[in-house]
This record gives sequence, C-alpha cells and structure tokens, in this order.
Amino acid sequence: MDLKECSKCRKSKPLDEFYSDPRHKDGRQSACIECHKGANKKWRKTNKKKVGEYNRERRTKIEYHYVLYNERAKSLGLRTGFKTEEVNEVLKHWANKCAYCGDKASAISHIIPLDAKNRGPNIKHNLVPSCQKCLEARTDIDIFFYAVTTGKPIVSILVWAAGDPVLIKQLNDMRERFYDHSFKDEMIVALKAAKNKS
Repeated sequence: MDLKECSKCRKSKPLDEFYSDPRHKDGRQSACIECHKGANKKWRKTNKKKVGEYNRERRTKIEYHYVLYNERAKSLGLRTGFKTEEVNEVLKHWANKCAYCGDKASAISHIIPLDAKNRGPNIKHNLVPSCQKCLEARTDIDIFFYAVTTGKPIVSILVWAAGDPVLIKQLNDMRERFYDHSFKDEMIVALKAAKNKS
C-alpha cells in the first residue's frame, strides 16, 4: 500500500485518504482529507458572512434553473409541479449534501432524468442535491445503471422518491425493465416507505 505524509498533520496515510489533484506527481493533494476538512470548517467559522452570501447566491441559481426545468418539462409534456420555494426543502432534507456521495451540494439533479427518453417528472421527489462531479457523471444516465457502475448506494434516494407513489412506480418499472432483480431489496425498502406515508 502506498503511503503519503500529510503536509499539515505530518502523519503517513494511504493515498485514498487524500483528495485527487492532477497537479501533483502522485495525483493527490498534499494535505489529507481530515486536515482539509478541518481547515475548511475553521475557514467557514471565521467567514460566516461570506458563507451566507455564497449559500444565498447558490440557492438563487438553483431556483433559476428549476424555473427553466419546469418550462422544459411542460414543453415535453411531462408532469411538473416543482415550486422554487421547494428548493430549500430538498436541500434541508439532504442537509445541503450530495445525495450520491455526501459532499457539499452545488446543484440539484433529477433521479429520473428530465428528457423525452426517460420521461422524468419535474417534481420535488424526483430531485436530489448533487455536487458538480456527481451531476456531470449522472447526466441522462439511469439511476440503477449509475449505482451499478459507481458502487454508490441509492436506498436513501429511493426512499426520498417514495414520497411520490407515481414516481416510485415509474422507478420500479424502470428497474424491472432493465435490471431484473438487481435492486429488489432497495425497492422493497422504498415501497414500504411509500405505504407508510400514505
């Protein structure tokens, strides 16, 4: 196992405990993830005003994009009903973290993509926060295929989608059509959550 010394704490750690950075010879940042997160937390505490401004600006951008998404959904004849004020509800539910990897969210993605092929609705329970990296990786890719190829868990995403019975049925049909029984357990959890809510 390759080890690297952190430039902050001076501990030798495995390379997977450092964020990727193509500018370095080993392809990793000089400070470990733990030190990097600690430095970010300290900076956020001392710069609360800047953090607040950034978060307000980010929400405004997200709201603007979802006005456009509503228009796109209508033009495709898809179900819509997402209101811009629901952005905060979606972000709050996920604690402003990416639903796919847990990093800080910078956008919102559709669980079932909003396009003519996938026919994903533009409604609250079809939306989850996403970091830019996961958003780009997920673009128009089936959620189940994404989970298989990346190894990322999707149970919490399916439980969130279960807030809309029509959406969870659409996801279940998608799973059955393309993936047979690969996600049977995850769908059972989500369907139980949907029944408990109704």
